[in-house]
Amino acid sequence: MRQLNVGLSWAIGMVFILLINDFPSAFAAEPATQVSISADRLQLQGNRKQAVFNGNVRFEVGNTRFSCDRMVVQYDQTGAIGSATASGHIVITRDDARAEADEATLNLKTGVVILRGQPRFTKDRNTLMGRVIQINIHTGEVNVTEASGTFIFPQTSAQ
Repeated sequence: MRQLNVGLSWAIGMVFILLINDFPSAFAAEPATQVSISADRLQLQGNRKQAVFNGNVRFEVGNTRFSCDRMVVQYDQTGAIGSATASGHIVITRDDARAEADEATLNLKTGVVILRGQPRFTKDRNTLMGRVIQINIHTGEVNVTEASGTFIFPQTSAQ
């Protein structure tokens, strides 16, 4: 295998859409109907329609698992979760893919997770970093602003 170090510098606002190897399917999943959340502490703020989870937060939607220090979950009048904001040591995993960041927002309706604060996406031996990483957990699409990374391409035999 040969290793290729890629560094891309884009103007602010430019987005690099990564469609290399099997990165897109890493987080692809059907929209989930069940969400599981656990934490050391929970504060319900009914008038604001939110729940604040603190300490060892674990959040699972489908086969995608989130862990972080703190998560604020917004819900509607039926109790359905619409969005979540996470902070502190965020790790998102699914199969052999892993994403890390300092801050994240998740829209459960669209399946879009936006990672900020030194975000990093790893699958197999490939690593991708950027200013902002956006992952759609329903489609597996990964978008990166100001992307850089290391990618391992399998060697192909010359025909």
